Amino acid sequence: MVSKNLQASVSFVISRSPKLLWAIHLLHGLAILACWLNALETIGQIMLSAVLLASWGWQYKQLRNRRAIQLRYSPSDGWAISTAGQEYQAITLKPTSVINKLLIVLHYTDINRHFKTLLIVNDSMSDQDYRRLLVLLKISGLAKKV
Repeated sequence: MVSKNLQASVSFVISRSPKLLWAIHLLHGLAILACWLNALETIGQIMLSAVLLASWGWQYKQLRNRRAIQLRYSPSDGWAISTAGQEYQAITLKPTSVINKLLIVLHYTDINRHFKTLLIVNDSMSDQDYRRLLVLLKISGLAKKV
């Protein structure tokens, strides 16, 4: 018997993650440091550093300008996603998705059968909502753990 809590539609708002932004800063900074500590010629170090700085700027801009994403689950309709304030569209979750206490990597296909990935870090929503999302993902068929 399914409880009444699972019969209704449940929505989750996924916002920007400070942890993800911090990780991007750290990894790009370490990569630039590695460019200058290796044995490449100076021109190679400059070129690699320029590429990494461009990547860093692009990633930062993408994360800073990212609008909230909404996920919705209902037992009758399954999973749906809304990005940038658009209408919800049905998605099909893939078994390659990864569920973890720190992050969720959702692999899904949209209505046009385009494969997409959504990274959800545990600080991008409240602790209660994150735990609830973990449970719903597991009971809806995604039980792969890392």
